[in-house]
Amino acid sequence: MEERSSSGYAWWVAIISTIGSLTVFSTMTSYSMASPQLAKALGSTASAVMFGETVRMIFWVVGLIVGGAVIGKIGVKKTVLLAMACLLVPQFLFPYIGDYTLLLVLKAIQGFASMAWPAFVVATMGWVRGKQIGLASGIFLGGSLAGGGIGGVIVGYVIPAMGWQASFWVLGLISLVVTGIWYVTVKIAPAQVPEGPAVTKEEPATGPSPFSKMLRMPETWLLSLIMLGSTWMLFGLLSTLPLYGARLGYDVTKVGNLMTAVSIGYIIAALIGGSISDVFATKMKNQLKGRSMTMAVGYIIAIVGAILLPFLAPVSFGAFYLVALLSAFGNSWPQAAFWAVPSVAYTPDVEAAGTGFVGGIGNISDPISPLVIGTILGGAGLWNMGWWTCAIASAVALLASLALAARGKPDAS
Repeated sequence: MEERSSSGYAWWVAIISTIGSLTVFSTMTSYSMASPQLAKALGSTASAVMFGETVRMIFWVVGLIVGGAVIGKIGVKKTVLLAMACLLVPQFLFPYIGDYTLLLVLKAIQGFASMAWPAFVVATMGWVRGKQIGLASGIFLGGSLAGGGIGGVIVGYVIPAMGWQASFWVLGLISLVVTGIWYVTVKIAPAQVPEGPAVTKEEPATGPSPFSKMLRMPETWLLSLIMLGSTWMLFGLLSTLPLYGARLGYDVTKVGNLMTAVSIGYIIAALIGGSISDVFATKMKNQLKGRSMTMAVGYIIAIVGAILLPFLAPVSFGAFYLVALLSAFGNSWPQAAFWAVPSVAYTPDVEAAGTGFVGGIGNISDPISPLVIGTILGGAGLWNMGWWTCAIASAVALLASLALAARGKPDAS
């Protein structure tokens, strides 16, 4: 196990899988940035075109839920190819379509690109094991989240120089090349023998399926609650923080600068949180307990940030920036440790199904959180209550993390 976790090839798989996930998020960016031109080409409105993003988010959740089952049917590598086809076929067609209904259909198809997420996680964690999976998880999360910003920078240069249609092609081609490199260079690690009662190849065919077994495990539902608490605050910050800043009277430049605090907080915490989970897991000699306790620490920081946000944001822009940074930091920290947990919470036969399922259930809040925080509560002037829902969601995730830690058994010596 130690040789695999420390090998150069293991880290190559982690890095190229992270870049693959990054390209998924960066490719999505071109859609929102080119929405005004796309709306004009369709004879529609930018808001109607952006409704396609809501459609994509709905099917993104579905793709995560079924992703693990798809991996079980066709394997990790074919799942990545299928997911990337769902991403890139619509990507290359968007500049040329002339029908709004077709646009929504293509956005629904593109949502299934989320199947790549559990596949990339399983591919990475199959090689990077033991004491280093937290760092690998942090790199994966931080790199993936950086994709949106990187895509935005690329598109910001491409549209003025080459036109809005070219923005779809440039990011699409980058993703296509990275997918090709990933497919050619990545081998899927053989399943490792779990540290508890193993599920062997001799298990009768009449036994429960991996998906069915996963649904019966308490770990599945605790992990789902943990991820729900994270995504509620994640999409609350990403989607509604700019609106909140504008409501407080900060100009466009300051609101734009404010989002750099969120990006910095997410990336730094992803690397630190993942590494700290490795330390906790080693010192406690208990992978599941150590990584669950790491998540609990992050949620405490997130709760503090969410409670302070409505009090400090109106004071000054500097105070707003710092509390936004703190909130993003606390929200990202447990997510970095989270993606290392399925590989230690599940036996190899259910790891893929569990990784996809908990990710999908945990992302149900993606379209709901901005609606509740920004539209319903924020629209009624109840921003304090909106941010406090993030504190409540993080508190639920904190309790679930502690419950998961209590289920951990000492690692085999």
